[in-house]
Amino acid sequence: MDERRKIIGEYEAKRRDGLHTLDLLLENFGRSILEGAAEAAEPKEEEFRLEYRRLQEDLKENAARISSIEAEADRIKTLDEDIRSLEAEKRDLNVKQDEMLCRLGRLVRSSPRMEEKNEEARLLEEKIEAFKAKIQDTEGSRSNIFVWIGRNAQALLFQLRIRKSQERLDRLFAAMGEAYAAVPGEAADGETAGIPEELDSLKKRITVLDEEAERLRGERHSLQVILGESGGPVRHIAGLEKHIEGRKQELTELYKNCARYFAGKSTSAGEPLEKIRLQEGIIRELDGNIESLRASIEIDEKKAEIASLKRAIEDRKNRIEEYNKAIEDFEGRIGTAEKRIGELIPLVERKNT
Repeated sequence: MDERRKIIGEYEAKRRDGLHTLDLLLENFGRSILEGAAEAAEPKEEEFRLEYRRLQEDLKENAARISSIEAEADRIKTLDEDIRSLEAEKRDLNVKQDEMLCRLGRLVRSSPRMEEKNEEARLLEEKIEAFKAKIQDTEGSRSNIFVWIGRNAQALLFQLRIRKSQERLDRLFAAMGEAYAAVPGEAADGETAGIPEELDSLKKRITVLDEEAERLRGERHSLQVILGESGGPVRHIAGLEKHIEGRKQELTELYKNCARYFAGKSTSAGEPLEKIRLQEGIIRELDGNIESLRASIEIDEKKAEIASLKRAIEDRKNRIEEYNKAIEDFEGRIGTAEKRIGELIPLVERKNT
């Protein structure tokens, strides 16, 4: 490998580092100008400052939008947790209410107003007892495996019917309890005392939970609609972050352009300008070294190319000389053949006459 190419590679690496350092110096210098106080700014500087303020406002606005979206997304999570909590409390209260209604129904089943429902409850209880008796009848010897399997299947069927009948019975007692509690002042004695009031309190609390959950669902829906218009919070934030990144790059270029402008027109020798000019000098020197080495390499390559072409020309000339000699030889042989033809033609003609 040509040693000069290795040196060029080293210079190019130093040049990249130098350009990076220069970019930082220009960016910092431009930022110090635009973030500093503007005193009797000239038109070009005011142009830079107007663009600077525009980009800053854009960055602040979009950063605020991201914060707002994140807050709305967090609010949706909080609402989901609150709604789940309300629904869980409501489920517990509904279970408690059903249990209290069922208990009240059992206590007041003998009330004259419950005669019809009580008769229905009695029939269901008899049915349940009958199924239980049948289950006991299916229990027996296991001497015959097939009989045993059949009895087990029957027992499972009876248990299913018992469960369904019990559910109907519980619902019936709950309906009895609800009907009894619906009449003000009717259940105020003995074991039923206080139950209607407690049921009323439960219903009110369940209503409050429903209303609060519905309000939270409405708020969640509104937030979800807003966030959904842009494809959801994650996609919306990603789009805004991409926009912000583009604006930051524009701001960086603005800093550097501003710094180049003032560095080019300033005659002062402040530390930032001295560093910038020193770095620019280093890069120019590296560019000169790289250009010189590349020119040297190209000269040598052209010289090698010229030498190769000269060899090719000499080779072609030698071939031409060989071809010319061959042509002369072929032309001589042609002449000899034609002369011989001329000598032979009279002999052929004499023979024919």
